Amino acid sequence: PENIAVVYSNDKLFAVSFDSIYSIEDVVIKPMPGQLRDVHVFSGIIILGEGSIVPILEPEEILTISKLQLEDDLIIKQNL
Repeated sequence: PENIAVVYSNDKLFAVSFDSIYSIEDVVIKPMPGQLRDVHVFSGIIILGEGSIVPILEPEEILTISKLQLEDDLIIKQNL
C-alpha cells in the first residue's frame, strides 16, 4: 500500500508518495548546517530525542528539480 500526502506550498498543490510514517511529533526545525545550506531540497533539520538528525524536505524545490529532470529527459529523447 502506498501512502500519499497532499502538499500545498506557495500556491501550488501536489502529492508526495512515501512508504511509511515513522512517527508524528511536534518538532522544532533548525537551519541546515553551514556546509549544507546550498542543498536547497532541504529546508532544515530536526534533532530527535536520542540525537538522530533528520533532514526536512522542501517540497517545492523537489517539484522544481523533478520538472527540470523531466524536461531534460524529453529534450534528450527528442534529439535521439
